[in-house]
Amino acid sequence: MILLSAVKMAWESIISNKLRSFLTMLGIIIGVCAVIILVSLVQGATSKVTESFDSLGTTQVIATAKRSYQTRTFDYDDVEDLMWDNCDLITGFIPKNSTSATLRVGGSNGTTPVTGTNEYYDLSTDKTTQLGRLINSVDVENASKVIVIGEYNALTYFGSVQASIGKTIKVNGLPFTVVGVMEKQTDTIAQYSSDDMALVPYTTAVNNLGTGALTGFTLIAKDVNSIDSVMSITKKFMYDIYGDSDRYTVVNMQEMLDKLNEMTTMLSGVLAGIAGISLLVAGIGIMNIMLVSVTERTKEIGIRKAIGAKRSSILLQFLVEATSVSLFGGIMGIVLGVIVAVIAGKIIGIAAKPTLWVIVVSLVYSMAVGLFFGLNPARKASKLSPIEALRSE
Repeated sequence: MILLSAVKMAWESIISNKLRSFLTMLGIIIGVCAVIILVSLVQGATSKVTESFDSLGTTQVIATAKRSYQTRTFDYDDVEDLMWDNCDLITGFIPKNSTSATLRVGGSNGTTPVTGTNEYYDLSTDKTTQLGRLINSVDVENASKVIVIGEYNALTYFGSVQASIGKTIKVNGLPFTVVGVMEKQTDTIAQYSSDDMALVPYTTAVNNLGTGALTGFTLIAKDVNSIDSVMSITKKFMYDIYGDSDRYTVVNMQEMLDKLNEMTTMLSGVLAGIAGISLLVAGIGIMNIMLVSVTERTKEIGIRKAIGAKRSSILLQFLVEATSVSLFGGIMGIVLGVIVAVIAGKIIGIAAKPTLWVIVVSLVYSMAVGLFFGLNPARKASKLSPIEALRSE
Protein backbone atom coordinates (compact mmCIF):
# COMPACT_ATOMS: atom_id res chain seq x y z
CA MET A 1 0.00 0.00 0.00
CA ILE A 2 2.84 2.37 0.92
CA LEU A 3 4.67 1.51 -2.32
CA LEU A 4 1.52 2.07 -4.39
CA SER A 5 1.03 5.46 -2.77
CA ALA A 6 4.69 6.35 -3.46
CA VAL A 7 4.30 5.37 -7.12
CA LYS A 8 1.15 7.48 -7.43
CA MET A 9 2.84 10.53 -5.90
CA ALA A 10 5.92 10.05 -8.08
CA TRP A 11 3.74 9.90 -11.19
CA GLU A 12 1.89 13.09 -10.18
CA SER A 13 5.21 14.86 -9.63
CA ILE A 14 6.53 13.78 -13.06
CA ILE A 15 3.30 14.82 -14.82
CA SER A 16 3.21 18.21 -13.08
CA ASN A 17 6.68 19.04 -14.46
CA LYS A 18 6.53 17.50 -17.92
CA LEU A 19 9.32 19.48 -19.58
CA ARG A 20 11.72 19.12 -16.68
CA SER A 21 10.95 15.42 -16.41
CA PHE A 22 11.53 14.88 -20.14
CA LEU A 23 14.83 16.77 -20.07
CA THR A 24 15.89 14.65 -17.09
CA MET A 25 14.96 11.50 -19.01
CA LEU A 26 16.74 12.67 -22.15
CA GLY A 27 20.15 11.54 -20.99
CA ILE A 28 18.78 8.09 -20.12
CA ILE A 29 16.99 7.90 -23.49
CA ILE A 30 20.15 8.76 -25.43
CA GLY A 31 22.31 6.39 -23.39
CA VAL A 32 19.99 3.38 -23.68
CA CYS A 33 19.33 4.13 -27.35
CA ALA A 34 23.09 4.24 -28.05
CA VAL A 35 23.68 0.92 -26.26
CA ILE A 36 20.86 -0.79 -28.19
CA ILE A 37 21.99 0.56 -31.58
CA LEU A 38 25.73 -0.12 -31.21
CA VAL A 39 25.41 -3.61 -29.75
CA SER A 40 22.70 -4.58 -32.26
CA LEU A 41 24.78 -3.44 -35.23
CA VAL A 42 27.86 -5.30 -33.99
CA GLN A 43 25.81 -8.45 -33.38
CA GLY A 44 24.17 -8.15 -36.81
CA ALA A 45 27.54 -7.73 -38.51
CA THR A 46 28.92 -10.69 -36.55
CA SER A 47 25.99 -12.88 -37.59
CA LYS A 48 26.52 -12.00 -41.24
CA VAL A 49 30.23 -12.77 -41.10
CA THR A 50 29.51 -16.01 -39.20
CA GLU A 51 27.07 -17.04 -41.93
CA SER A 52 29.77 -16.38 -44.51
CA PHE A 53 32.20 -18.56 -42.57
CA ASP A 54 29.59 -21.29 -42.23
CA SER A 55 28.96 -21.20 -45.97
CA LEU A 56 32.68 -21.79 -46.50
CA GLY A 57 32.65 -24.68 -44.05
CA THR A 58 34.17 -24.77 -40.58
CA THR A 59 36.05 -28.04 -41.24
CA GLN A 60 38.51 -26.44 -43.66
CA VAL A 61 42.25 -26.28 -43.00
CA ILE A 62 43.97 -23.74 -45.23
CA ALA A 63 47.71 -23.86 -46.00
CA THR A 64 49.43 -21.03 -47.89
CA ALA A 65 53.06 -20.33 -48.68
CA LYS A 66 54.08 -16.75 -47.92
CA ARG A 67 54.80 -14.68 -51.01
CA SER A 68 58.59 -14.53 -50.49
CA TYR A 69 58.84 -18.32 -50.44
CA GLN A 70 56.45 -19.33 -53.23
CA THR A 71 59.33 -20.35 -55.48
CA ARG A 72 59.78 -23.46 -53.34
CA THR A 73 56.65 -25.35 -54.25
CA PHE A 74 54.73 -28.60 -54.14
CA ASP A 75 52.45 -29.95 -56.82
CA TYR A 76 48.87 -31.16 -57.10
CA ASP A 77 49.88 -34.82 -56.82
CA ASP A 78 51.71 -34.19 -53.54
CA VAL A 79 48.56 -32.78 -51.94
CA GLU A 80 46.42 -35.54 -53.41
CA ASP A 81 48.78 -38.16 -51.93
CA LEU A 82 48.55 -36.39 -48.57
CA MET A 83 44.77 -36.66 -48.74
CA TRP A 84 44.75 -40.37 -49.65
CA ASP A 85 47.35 -41.19 -46.98
CA ASN A 86 44.97 -39.69 -44.41
CA CYS A 87 41.62 -40.54 -45.96
CA ASP A 88 40.22 -41.50 -42.53
CA LEU A 89 40.56 -37.82 -41.52
CA ILE A 90 40.35 -35.93 -44.84
CA THR A 91 37.46 -36.07 -47.29
CA GLY A 92 38.85 -33.79 -50.01
CA PHE A 93 41.17 -30.93 -50.94
CA ILE A 94 40.96 -27.78 -53.04
CA PRO A 95 44.05 -26.37 -54.82
CA LYS A 96 44.73 -22.65 -54.53
CA ASN A 97 44.89 -21.65 -58.15
CA SER A 98 43.30 -18.61 -59.76
CA THR A 99 43.89 -15.95 -62.35
CA SER A 100 42.12 -13.19 -64.23
CA ALA A 101 41.05 -14.08 -67.77
CA THR A 102 39.20 -12.51 -70.68
CA LEU A 103 35.85 -14.09 -71.54
CA ARG A 104 34.46 -13.53 -75.03
CA VAL A 105 31.27 -14.52 -76.84
CA GLY A 106 30.81 -12.89 -80.24
CA GLY A 107 31.42 -9.19 -79.84
CA SER A 108 31.00 -9.20 -76.06
CA ASN A 109 34.01 -9.57 -73.80
CA GLY A 110 35.14 -8.81 -70.28
CA THR A 111 37.68 -9.71 -67.60
CA THR A 112 36.59 -12.25 -64.97
CA PRO A 113 38.30 -14.07 -62.06
CA VAL A 114 38.82 -17.71 -63.08
CA THR A 115 39.59 -20.39 -60.49
CA GLY A 116 41.18 -23.73 -61.26
CA THR A 117 39.52 -26.35 -59.07
CA ASN A 118 38.64 -30.03 -58.83
CA GLU A 119 35.83 -32.45 -57.97
CA TYR A 120 35.95 -31.50 -54.27
CA TYR A 121 34.90 -27.89 -54.82
CA ASP A 122 31.39 -28.46 -53.46
CA LEU A 123 32.85 -29.62 -50.11
CA SER A 124 34.36 -26.17 -49.52
CA THR A 125 31.15 -24.17 -49.91
CA ASP A 126 27.39 -24.48 -49.65
CA LYS A 127 27.06 -22.94 -53.11
CA THR A 128 26.29 -25.23 -56.03
CA THR A 129 24.96 -24.91 -59.56
CA GLN A 130 21.47 -23.71 -60.32
CA LEU A 131 21.72 -25.40 -63.72
CA GLY A 132 24.18 -27.94 -65.08
CA ARG A 133 27.02 -29.39 -63.04
CA LEU A 134 30.31 -28.59 -61.32
CA ILE A 135 33.81 -29.67 -62.33
CA ASN A 136 34.31 -33.43 -61.92
CA SER A 137 37.28 -35.82 -61.69
CA VAL A 138 37.12 -36.72 -65.39
CA ASP A 139 37.44 -33.02 -66.30
CA VAL A 140 40.54 -32.73 -64.11
CA GLU A 141 42.12 -35.96 -65.36
CA ASN A 142 41.62 -35.04 -69.03
CA ALA A 143 42.31 -31.31 -68.60
CA SER A 144 38.97 -30.73 -70.34
CA LYS A 145 38.10 -27.29 -71.64
CA VAL A 146 34.88 -26.99 -69.70
CA ILE A 147 33.75 -24.07 -67.56
CA VAL A 148 31.21 -23.25 -64.85
CA ILE A 149 30.23 -19.59 -64.90
CA GLY A 150 28.50 -17.20 -62.51
CA GLU A 151 25.02 -15.85 -63.19
CA TYR A 152 26.42 -12.46 -64.20
CA ASN A 153 28.42 -14.08 -67.02
CA ALA A 154 25.44 -16.21 -68.12
CA LEU A 155 23.22 -13.14 -68.42
CA THR A 156 25.93 -10.95 -69.95
CA TYR A 157 27.10 -13.34 -72.68
CA PHE A 158 24.06 -15.54 -73.33
CA GLY A 159 21.06 -13.53 -72.18
CA SER A 160 19.79 -16.18 -69.74
CA VAL A 161 20.96 -19.02 -67.53
CA GLN A 162 19.13 -21.67 -69.61
CA ALA A 163 20.63 -20.46 -72.89
CA SER A 164 24.22 -20.74 -71.63
CA ILE A 165 24.44 -24.49 -70.97
CA GLY A 166 26.32 -26.32 -73.72
CA LYS A 167 27.38 -23.10 -75.43
CA THR A 168 30.96 -22.12 -76.21
CA ILE A 169 32.73 -19.23 -74.50
CA LYS A 170 36.31 -18.22 -75.24
CA VAL A 171 38.68 -17.89 -72.27
CA ASN A 172 41.84 -15.99 -73.25
CA GLY A 173 40.99 -16.93 -76.83
CA LEU A 174 40.53 -20.67 -76.17
CA PRO A 175 37.07 -22.25 -76.61
CA PHE A 176 35.46 -23.68 -73.46
CA THR A 177 32.10 -25.41 -73.15
CA VAL A 178 29.75 -24.11 -70.46
CA VAL A 179 28.65 -27.08 -68.31
CA GLY A 180 27.10 -25.24 -65.37
CA VAL A 181 25.90 -21.92 -63.93
CA MET A 182 26.45 -21.23 -60.24
CA GLU A 183 23.69 -20.25 -57.84
CA LYS A 184 23.03 -16.56 -57.51
CA GLN A 185 25.22 -15.26 -54.68
CA THR A 186 24.37 -11.56 -54.47
CA ASP A 187 21.16 -9.52 -54.46
CA THR A 188 22.41 -7.34 -57.29
CA ILE A 189 23.92 -9.03 -60.33
CA ALA A 190 26.87 -6.85 -61.34
CA GLN A 191 30.41 -6.96 -62.66
CA TYR A 192 33.05 -7.62 -60.00
CA SER A 193 30.40 -9.13 -57.71
CA SER A 194 30.48 -12.75 -56.47
CA ASP A 195 28.39 -13.69 -59.52
CA ASP A 196 31.13 -12.48 -61.86
CA MET A 197 33.28 -15.62 -61.63
CA ALA A 198 34.21 -18.86 -63.40
CA LEU A 199 35.51 -22.32 -62.51
CA VAL A 200 37.63 -24.54 -64.75
CA PRO A 201 39.47 -27.83 -64.09
CA TYR A 202 42.72 -27.30 -62.19
CA THR A 203 44.80 -29.05 -64.85
CA THR A 204 43.23 -26.95 -67.58
CA ALA A 205 44.04 -23.75 -65.69
CA VAL A 206 47.69 -24.78 -65.34
CA ASN A 207 48.10 -26.03 -68.93
CA ASN A 208 46.13 -23.37 -70.80
CA LEU A 209 45.67 -20.27 -68.63
CA GLY A 210 49.14 -19.95 -67.15
CA THR A 211 48.04 -19.92 -63.52
CA GLY A 212 51.48 -21.06 -62.42
CA ALA A 213 52.65 -23.31 -59.59
CA LEU A 214 50.48 -24.31 -56.66
CA THR A 215 51.08 -21.98 -53.70
CA GLY A 216 48.45 -23.24 -51.30
CA PHE A 217 45.57 -25.60 -50.74
CA THR A 218 42.57 -26.32 -48.55
CA LEU A 219 42.01 -29.68 -46.87
CA ILE A 220 38.47 -30.65 -45.88
CA ALA A 221 38.44 -32.48 -42.54
CA LYS A 222 35.99 -35.36 -42.12
CA ASP A 223 34.33 -33.61 -39.17
CA VAL A 224 34.99 -31.01 -36.47
CA ASN A 225 36.67 -33.61 -34.24
CA SER A 226 39.25 -34.28 -36.97
CA ILE A 227 40.37 -30.68 -37.38
CA ASP A 228 43.23 -30.78 -34.84
CA SER A 229 44.68 -33.92 -36.42
CA VAL A 230 44.40 -32.46 -39.93
CA MET A 231 46.07 -29.26 -38.69
CA SER A 232 49.02 -31.28 -37.37
CA ILE A 233 49.31 -33.28 -40.59
CA THR A 234 49.22 -30.12 -42.70
CA LYS A 235 51.81 -28.31 -40.60
CA LYS A 236 54.19 -31.28 -40.89
CA PHE A 237 53.64 -31.42 -44.67
CA MET A 238 54.44 -27.71 -45.05
CA TYR A 239 57.41 -27.82 -42.66
CA ASP A 240 58.98 -30.72 -44.56
CA ILE A 241 58.88 -28.56 -47.71
CA TYR A 242 59.85 -25.15 -46.31
CA GLY A 243 61.87 -26.07 -43.23
CA ASP A 244 60.68 -22.98 -41.33
CA SER A 245 57.22 -22.32 -39.89
CA ASP A 246 57.62 -18.59 -40.64
CA ARG A 247 57.52 -19.30 -44.38
CA TYR A 248 53.91 -20.48 -44.51
CA THR A 249 50.59 -20.25 -42.68
CA VAL A 250 48.19 -23.00 -41.66
CA VAL A 251 44.81 -21.96 -40.28
CA ASN A 252 41.38 -23.50 -39.93
CA MET A 253 38.02 -21.82 -40.38
CA GLN A 254 36.70 -22.84 -36.97
CA GLU A 255 39.71 -21.25 -35.28
CA MET A 256 39.23 -18.08 -37.29
CA LEU A 257 35.53 -18.04 -36.44
CA ASP A 258 36.25 -18.47 -32.71
CA LYS A 259 38.73 -15.59 -32.78
CA LEU A 260 36.23 -13.45 -34.64
CA ASN A 261 33.55 -14.17 -32.05
CA GLU A 262 35.96 -13.28 -29.24
CA MET A 263 36.84 -9.99 -30.91
CA THR A 264 33.25 -9.01 -31.61
CA THR A 265 32.17 -9.92 -28.07
CA MET A 266 34.91 -7.71 -26.71
CA LEU A 267 33.98 -4.95 -29.16
CA SER A 268 30.33 -5.17 -28.12
CA GLY A 269 31.35 -4.80 -24.48
CA VAL A 270 33.60 -1.81 -25.20
CA LEU A 271 30.93 -0.04 -27.26
CA ALA A 272 28.27 -0.76 -24.65
CA GLY A 273 30.61 0.58 -21.97
CA ILE A 274 31.25 3.77 -23.92
CA ALA A 275 27.53 4.26 -24.47
CA GLY A 276 26.93 3.40 -20.79
CA ILE A 277 29.04 6.40 -19.75
CA SER A 278 26.26 8.64 -21.04
CA LEU A 279 23.92 6.87 -18.62
CA LEU A 280 26.20 7.81 -15.73
CA VAL A 281 26.15 11.41 -16.91
CA ALA A 282 22.37 11.18 -17.10
CA GLY A 283 22.38 9.82 -13.54
CA ILE A 284 24.19 12.94 -12.34
CA GLY A 285 21.49 14.99 -14.03
CA ILE A 286 18.81 12.98 -12.21
CA MET A 287 20.54 13.61 -8.88
CA ASN A 288 20.75 17.36 -9.55
CA ILE A 289 17.08 17.58 -10.51
CA MET A 290 16.03 15.52 -7.50
CA LEU A 291 18.03 17.81 -5.18
CA VAL A 292 16.24 20.78 -6.72
CA SER A 293 12.95 18.96 -6.28
CA VAL A 294 13.70 18.33 -2.59
CA THR A 295 14.44 22.03 -2.10
CA GLU A 296 11.22 23.06 -3.88
CA ARG A 297 9.11 20.63 -1.86
CA THR A 298 10.63 21.25 1.55
CA LYS A 299 7.37 22.60 2.96
CA GLU A 300 5.42 19.61 1.52
CA ILE A 301 7.87 17.26 3.25
CA GLY A 302 7.48 19.18 6.51
CA ILE A 303 3.66 18.91 6.37
CA ARG A 304 3.83 15.16 5.65
CA LYS A 305 6.18 14.61 8.57
CA ALA A 306 4.03 16.78 10.87
CA ILE A 307 0.96 14.63 10.20
CA GLY A 308 2.86 11.40 10.91
CA ALA A 309 4.73 10.39 7.76
CA LYS A 310 7.70 8.20 8.58
CA ARG A 311 11.21 8.85 7.37
CA SER A 312 11.09 5.59 5.38
CA SER A 313 7.99 6.71 3.46
CA ILE A 314 9.66 10.00 2.48
CA LEU A 315 12.78 8.09 1.40
CA LEU A 316 10.69 5.65 -0.63
CA GLN A 317 8.74 8.44 -2.34
CA PHE A 318 11.82 10.14 -3.73
CA LEU A 319 13.56 6.88 -4.62
CA VAL A 320 10.49 5.75 -6.56
CA GLU A 321 10.35 9.10 -8.32
CA ALA A 322 14.01 8.92 -9.39
CA THR A 323 13.67 5.30 -10.46
CA SER A 324 10.47 6.03 -12.38
CA VAL A 325 12.18 8.78 -14.36
CA SER A 326 14.96 6.33 -15.27
CA LEU A 327 12.48 3.56 -16.07
CA PHE A 328 10.38 5.70 -18.41
CA GLY A 329 13.55 7.06 -20.05
CA GLY A 330 14.88 3.53 -20.43
CA ILE A 331 11.67 2.30 -22.09
CA MET A 332 11.65 5.24 -24.50
CA GLY A 333 15.35 4.67 -25.26
CA ILE A 334 14.73 0.98 -25.96
CA VAL A 335 11.85 1.69 -28.35
CA LEU A 336 13.84 4.37 -30.18
CA GLY A 337 17.00 2.22 -30.22
CA VAL A 338 15.18 -0.81 -31.67
CA ILE A 339 13.61 1.28 -34.43
CA VAL A 340 16.88 3.01 -35.37
CA ALA A 341 18.87 -0.25 -35.20
CA VAL A 342 16.47 -2.09 -37.50
CA ILE A 343 16.41 0.80 -40.01
CA ALA A 344 20.22 1.19 -39.91
CA GLY A 345 20.61 -2.57 -40.35
CA LYS A 346 18.44 -2.56 -43.46
CA ILE A 347 20.38 0.36 -44.90
CA ILE A 348 23.77 -1.38 -44.52
CA GLY A 349 22.40 -4.83 -45.32
CA ILE A 350 22.59 -6.68 -41.98
CA ALA A 351 19.97 -8.09 -39.61
CA ALA A 352 20.45 -5.71 -36.67
CA LYS A 353 17.71 -7.00 -34.39
CA PRO A 354 18.37 -6.34 -30.67
CA THR A 355 18.47 -9.48 -28.56
CA LEU A 356 16.38 -9.86 -25.41
CA TRP A 357 19.39 -9.82 -23.10
CA VAL A 358 20.57 -6.47 -24.48
CA ILE A 359 17.13 -4.95 -23.89
CA VAL A 360 16.84 -6.38 -20.36
CA VAL A 361 20.37 -5.34 -19.36
CA SER A 362 19.82 -1.82 -20.73
CA LEU A 363 16.56 -1.43 -18.83
CA VAL A 364 17.93 -2.81 -15.56
CA TYR A 365 21.04 -0.65 -15.85
CA SER A 366 18.98 2.50 -16.45
CA MET A 367 16.83 1.74 -13.40
CA ALA A 368 19.96 1.07 -11.32
CA VAL A 369 21.36 4.44 -12.36
CA GLY A 370 18.18 6.19 -11.24
CA LEU A 371 18.14 4.29 -7.95
CA PHE A 372 21.80 4.98 -7.21
CA PHE A 373 21.78 8.68 -8.06
CA GLY A 374 18.37 9.21 -6.48
CA LEU A 375 19.48 7.80 -3.12
CA ASN A 376 21.31 10.91 -1.90
CA PRO A 377 18.44 13.36 -2.61
CA ALA A 378 15.97 10.87 -1.08
CA ARG A 379 18.06 10.57 2.10
CA LYS A 380 18.33 14.35 2.29
CA ALA A 381 14.55 14.67 2.04
CA SER A 382 13.93 11.99 4.68
CA LYS A 383 16.30 13.68 7.18
CA LEU A 384 14.62 17.09 7.01
CA SER A 385 13.37 18.35 10.37
CA PRO A 386 9.59 18.94 10.18
CA ILE A 387 9.87 22.21 12.15
CA GLU A 388 12.58 23.68 9.92
CA ALA A 389 10.78 22.38 6.83
CA LEU A 390 7.55 24.13 7.82
CA ARG A 391 9.40 27.39 8.38
CA SER A 392 10.74 27.39 4.82
CA GLU A 393 9.12 29.52 2.20
